[in-house]
Formats: sequence, C-alpha cells, structure tokens
Amino acid sequence: MDLRDYQKDAIDAVLKNEHQFGKQLVVMPTGAGKTICFSALAQHKLPTRTLVLADKEKLVEQACEKIEQSIGMYAGREQAQHKADLDNAIVVSSVQTMINRLGKWPKNHFDTVVVDEAHHCVADMWQEVLAHFDDHAKVVGFTATPFRSDKRELGSYFEEVSYEIGLKTLIDDGWLCPIKLKALPTRIDLNNVPTVAGDFHAGKLHDTLTPLLRDIALQIKQHAGGRKTLVFVPLIATSKAFVEICKDIGLKAHHVSSAEKDKRTLLKYFSSCDGELMSNAMILTEGYDNPKISCVVNLRPTKSTTLYCQMVGRGTRIAANKDDLLVLDFLWDHQRHNLVRPANIFTENPEVARIMTERSFGGEETDMAELERDAVEERHRTLEERIREDRKSVV
Repeated sequence: MDLRDYQKDAIDAVLKNEHQFGKQLVVMPTGAGKTICFSALAQHKLPTRTLVLADKEKLVEQACEKIEQSIGMYAGREQAQHKADLDNAIVVSSVQTMINRLGKWPKNHFDTVVVDEAHHCVADMWQEVLAHFDDHAKVVGFTATPFRSDKRELGSYFEEVSYEIGLKTLIDDGWLCPIKLKALPTRIDLNNVPTVAGDFHAGKLHDTLTPLLRDIALQIKQHAGGRKTLVFVPLIATSKAFVEICKDIGLKAHHVSSAEKDKRTLLKYFSSCDGELMSNAMILTEGYDNPKISCVVNLRPTKSTTLYCQMVGRGTRIAANKDDLLVLDFLWDHQRHNLVRPANIFTENPEVARIMTERSFGGEETDMAELERDAVEERHRTLEERIREDRKSVV
C-alpha cells in the first residue's frame, strides 16, 4: 500500500508519541484518507490486536472493506448479526453493539483502540466502551474537525493532538480539490426557528423551507450547470418534496433515506452516473465516499462547524475530469443565531469569516482560498489604519 507523505507523517507521529501518551488524536479533513491511515497503523501494530470503533453501520462496513482493500487483511465485524472471532487481529465494531457485548472481550484483549470520527467519543456510551479497554490499550482517535472549540471538548479525553493537517494545505498540495463559493439570492428567514439540543429544529426548518423549494430548485438548475450535486435537507419529507419539484422543472433528481429499500442500488447508480442530483435528510454526512460530487448544497443550516465540514467534505475529493467543488450558499437571515457559513471551514477568525461572507455576496463564483487571502489582507489593512488613527489621536 502506497501512503501519501502526510499519511506516513501521521502514523510516524502516533508511533513516536505512544510511549508518552496513551490517548492520541489525529486531525485530518474529510477526504484525507483517515481509514487508510488507521488501516496502516493496525498493520504496523501486528501481531498485537487492534479494535476500530465507529458510530454508524455504514462506517463499520466501510472500514472493513477498506482495511481489506488497503492492507489485504480480513477484519472481523462485530455488529448486529455479525460476530467477530477472538483471534481476529483487527476487529471493527459499532459502539452501539460493543456496549452490549463487552463481556465477550477481555479488557486486555486489544493493544490499540482506534476511534473513527472521534468527535463522538465524549458521549456517555463511547466513554463506557473506551473505559473497558483504555487502561490496557493505546487509544488513537481520528477526526476531521479542526476547530478549537471541538478540540477543547476532545481534550477532556485525549492527551495529545499528535498530528494535524488542514483543508487548505491539502488543497494547495493537490490532494483535495479547490472549493468555489457562489452566494444565491434566495433569502431564508431563520429568526423564528427555535433551537433544540444545540441546533436548529428540523421540523421548523422544514416549514420555513417548503414555500421556497421551487425557487431554490430553479437556482440550483441555473448555477450547478450539470454538476453531480448533493443536497442536504432537514427531514425526509423535505427531501421527497424537493426532489419532486426538481423533477418537475427538468432536473434529474433522486431522494435517498435510510428507509429506502433500494438505498444501496440508488447510491451505487449515483456514484457511476454523470451529473444528476441526490437529496438526503442528513444520512450522507459520514461514511459516504463519492469523489465525483462537484456541487454541495446545504439546506440544513447548522450551528455545528463539525457537521458543516462533514457536509462540504462530501465533495472535496479529487476525481478525473473534476476541477473543483462548487458550494451554493443561500442568503440565510439569522440575526438571532450563530450560523456556520462556508467561510468558517477556512478560518477560525470570526472577523476574517465575516469579511469572506460579505465579499461572497457579490454574486460571482469565488475561489474560497483566494477569498480567504483577500479577507486576511483586508483585515490587516483595517488594523493598520486603526493603529495609525490611534497614534494621531495620541499626538
């Protein structure tokens, strides 16, 4: 297996630090190949055993497949009707299954525990499972979230961020595709949408969006330009209604949800076809790899930078005949809310993010990296002017 340089650096950093830190965190954006990294790490740790913990069925299945593809080893699957063997060198399990089967696995059975999508691990269920193993095993978490607030929370469990690489670096180095941003004029008022469990109420979002879906579909048809487009919406009902509207205006569109019997067939078709649109009610934020996606539309506004990164990250992988990822951003009216916008995935500085967002309203398709550089320069100029004015007032 040929690893990219940064993937080798990540594994080297973990191995170097494991004698000092029992709980390490690796930060890589979506599309950077986290599964490839922890597969190589598990191979390096042979003949000792490795447990990979994931949050969803799809992530468990995907991890098993990629482990076999990348290092040629069978991974035992501990999930629902699947039961791994005690002699499997690598076991992949959902945390929901493992918490009910801890008695099967001795506390010292695994020397390494890998936590996939580690931003989930501060939850009580995760902590119970990890506590069963982590007195003996080294724990390595992999996450795509690069943001300070998330890392503070993860710092309650992990002892060290052993390796970190950012979205901009991987774009500059050609491992992820450039991101273009286009602001669209449809105004969506969120001021009467309440917050539940820290984020916008999905049902009220549905009510707010429904009268605007036709206008939104027309905007996508005009600006997505035949791109393979992935749309995130708040509810299954929203997705079904939106897809019917898209079909009515001449777009080739599909709805997918966990309830669809032909979900796998539909996603396989969407991976192979050219263009077309797929709408989903937040089931494709994790564990869905389709490098051909070249347009992402978020109609599920969120206060979570992690969630927003996961949605945009579905389109950042490189692919043949794909030059960039287009993010279509609507004019969310949110005076009372702290809403995550595309700028927030490029910078933690709120002033730079504000300038980037304001500059994107010009109606032109804009490269996000260029937008961020211009915003940083504008902020520096503003600060310098303020310093000069302050000096004049003192004199």
